[in-house]
Amino acid sequence: MQCPKSNLDVEYGCSTLHVGLWTFLDTLTPSEYIPQQHGPATRLQRHTNPEVDDMSFRRSYWSFAVLLVTLTSIAVISQTKVPPAADWDTFRPENEEFSILMPKDTSTEITKVPYHKFELNLRLYLSAPAAGPVLGVASVSGIKANAGSELERFNSYADAFKTLFGPKVRKDAVAKMILIASKPFHGYTGRVYKLTIGDLTGTVNAYVTRKRFYAVAILNAKKDEALEDKFLSSFVIPDKPVEQVASSEEAPANNTPPNSKD
Repeated sequence: MQCPKSNLDVEYGCSTLHVGLWTFLDTLTPSEYIPQQHGPATRLQRHTNPEVDDMSFRRSYWSFAVLLVTLTSIAVISQTKVPPAADWDTFRPENEEFSILMPKDTSTEITKVPYHKFELNLRLYLSAPAAGPVLGVASVSGIKANAGSELERFNSYADAFKTLFGPKVRKDAVAKMILIASKPFHGYTGRVYKLTIGDLTGTVNAYVTRKRFYAVAILNAKKDEALEDKFLSSFVIPDKPVEQVASSEEAPANNTPPNSKD
């Protein structure tokens, strides 16, 4: 029997499959017969020891069960396999200050979207394959730094992201975002959220600078801490510049003319 050329041959060897399959086929004969493969043709010979035959049957059954479970596991792993590092690259979009490690199939969408009384400038960088994790970075501007307190500005941006990002991942899906922790980043205010969109769950790291709001999101059907850490930790922005406090200058004293003597 010639070995087929397949991925299974590479990982497990064709001989292992042949042994398991032949062992299983042996069990298809009546329990009181065993195959004899001496000579050009296979013939059946009556076995007169039922205990030995029963042990052979059980051993054959468990061998096939182990083989079946192994093959099933290989199929599942191959379907949920994370893209190799060769398919990732450092992503530095034009007119942006950040860089991040993302898959090479990342798409870019630049648009203006209304949000309450504001018009937001949205740049969305998204990798959303049919099967596998969803990775995205939203870069948003349009809410000026002097529009309320920094907390109010951050909350407005976070709510806008939650509203706009959900339909990009799952059509007509409503995103649920829960604050987990505060996480300052390069001197800027930062937060960590748990994000759920349909059947996907993941994490969002959000940061706000004087000019823009960034939301770095990863979603997956199954938790993958290694992939999540790889993606989120690769996001880099410049450090917050040191604010120069202008020293107040003393106003020169008004020189009043001397009183003239009459």
